[in-house]
Amino acid sequence: MNTENSHIGKEEERLYAIWLSERRNLSLRLRTALAEESISPVELYRMGKAEISGRLGASGRELSSLLDKDLASARETLAKCERQGISLITYADAAYPEKLLNIPDFPLVLFLKGSLPDTETHSVIGVVGTRQATRQGMKLSEDFGRAFAEAGCIVCTGLADGVDSEAARGAIRAGGTVIGVLGTAIDKIFPAHNRELFMRLVSSGGCLVSETGPGLTAGKFMFPRRNRIIAGLSDAVVVTEAPKKSGALITAERAAEYGRDVFAVPAAPGNEAGEGCNALIKDGAGLAVCPGDVLSAIGTMYPERISAKTDKKAPSPKRKKAPEGFPGDETASASEQRARSLLESLSENALKVLSAIERPGMLLDEIIEGCSLSPLEITKELTMLQLKGIVRQEPGKRFSVNI
Repeated sequence: MNTENSHIGKEEERLYAIWLSERRNLSLRLRTALAEESISPVELYRMGKAEISGRLGASGRELSSLLDKDLASARETLAKCERQGISLITYADAAYPEKLLNIPDFPLVLFLKGSLPDTETHSVIGVVGTRQATRQGMKLSEDFGRAFAEAGCIVCTGLADGVDSEAARGAIRAGGTVIGVLGTAIDKIFPAHNRELFMRLVSSGGCLVSETGPGLTAGKFMFPRRNRIIAGLSDAVVVTEAPKKSGALITAERAAEYGRDVFAVPAAPGNEAGEGCNALIKDGAGLAVCPGDVLSAIGTMYPERISAKTDKKAPSPKRKKAPEGFPGDETASASEQRARSLLESLSENALKVLSAIERPGMLLDEIIEGCSLSPLEITKELTMLQLKGIVRQEPGKRFSVNI
């Protein structure tokens, strides 16, 4: 930490951060210089013309903006933040998400309502799509949000009407955590009828995020700008339903640029609401027929980040007492003890799916036919069983039990 800033109070740090947030359209080159040289908002505010132009290479409007040291507007915004319980973080803070800092046009300041979850040790899946979603698209989005939350993933979305809101609702209903990235000021609920959703998101441990402070006008340009934050925070982005001209495609494009996995739910031929999804798949996006397709990819990259979240545990299977001298409860081998422990940790639904795999190399359709659960539930449980090492998938959508 810079010794010059060690005597700066928390409130003063926030004041200078808000001042920085009001400097619009700072170049990527300057943003990069600030991050690479660890120049805090306090240090930047205290720089003079020669240092700003020489050290950071600023000139023209950019230089004029940084030489404007008026703090009146920032003080008003800070007072609103304190009244409304709004916090903020900057690129210079340890709490700033590393994956977001690694994108070229990272936001310098983020205003937060709620608690920003740990995006480094938990997988984040962005779910985006059209505002004018069909009934099927709404149901799909809720199902995907729910399944991702049950797998222990954070759902990130823009909270617009349609796909975004339904994905958030699904995750919250499953007891999951949601990051809602706003294209408006942090204190503006848009659309207004989503007030209850916004409140539930925060009260359930999620977080609202915006680049624009309370009471300020964001401007229409901020809606496409917020898409880069969704893409930057996410490990993978899923488009559940989107026409050819949809803002969700901008998010998918940004995600691909940032090296994130992009998935799309295929639409039936002639379904205009999903033509954008089909175009993404044609361009190389992953096929997401069900949430398990996405979770499998995430599990391959970050196996430690996926977990089955279930409140109800299945009862331990009853065992006959083993004959003396045979492996039993007290003398079981390490591998048998591990297998027993795994089985005892499974949910009732997972055990149902496991029981349906009656022989090696069973087709997915055969498992679905022999199990009382829905195809969506079966696919989700199969993914969890694979991540635990209990089941393996073989070519041709065939499954075998490992234990």
